Amino acid sequence: MIGRFGQGLIVILFGTIAMPAFAQMISSQDPGGIAKLLRDRGQTAIITVDEFNDPFIETSVDNVDYNIIFYGCTEHEDCTSLALRTQRMSAGRASFEAMNTWNTEQRWTKLYTADVNSVIMEMDFLFREGAMSEAAFAAYLDIWDRSIAQFVRFIDDGDYEFVE
Repeated sequence: MIGRFGQGLIVILFGTIAMPAFAQMISSQDPGGIAKLLRDRGQTAIITVDEFNDPFIETSVDNVDYNIIFYGCTEHEDCTSLALRTQRMSAGRASFEAMNTWNTEQRWTKLYTADVNSVIMEMDFLFREGAMSEAAFAAYLDIWDRSIAQFVRFIDDGDYEFVE
């Protein structure tokens, strides 16, 4: 017969074994953690600040520069969301109609003009309770990477075929 202490020990041992490992989390409140994830993916990641002194990361993928902009910050910390943003010179090749088609057919990214000669692509992230799993964030970065390749073809070659 197992005493009360033995029963508690069995519950602790088996409960611990049965518990799934906690996923690594990435946080909008931790620019350093996001930069580390980018570096682990083979990208550069330079942490700086924007004109409001909020965190800002400069990085690139496939020779296309992009920025990670932190939003909803309190005193330049504890940010609640972020956006990935890149800009490409279009020399007027991207019409409003073509960008509207992109915005209608692409689920994750949106395009808009900065001026007559450039187009911005952006993807927003809202972090539930300030964090998401590293795997989920990496999956969104994979979508962003594919979207960058499509964006380059869209602007440079006028290729409007979209692949999700």
